[in-house]
Amino acid sequence: RGRTPTLPYPADVYSVTVDHDKQDMVVRTSNKKYYKRIDLPDLRRVGLTLQENSLSWKHQHNTLIISYTRPQEVVEQEQKALREAEKSAIKM
Repeated sequence: RGRTPTLPYPADVYSVTVDHDKQDMVVRTSNKKYYKRIDLPDLRRVGLTLQENSLSWKHQHNTLIISYTRPQEVVEQEQKALREAEKSAIKM
């Protein structure tokens, strides 16, 4: 989940898409005042590609809120890393 800085444009000016070639989310405005690429390294680390249907966004209180539903593989990888970190901490 991410937030962009305060942007005073109405919601219909924004476009949030997936660039399948570069595997980034792209946020832009139709008035060309804002453009940003957002990388999701967790997906890249697991070897998965971005999916449009996992991406959602809303504009609320001059803030653009972007959400991406993480695939189960990413969640499992994070849980595994946490368990290994806990084991290492206990051994110390």
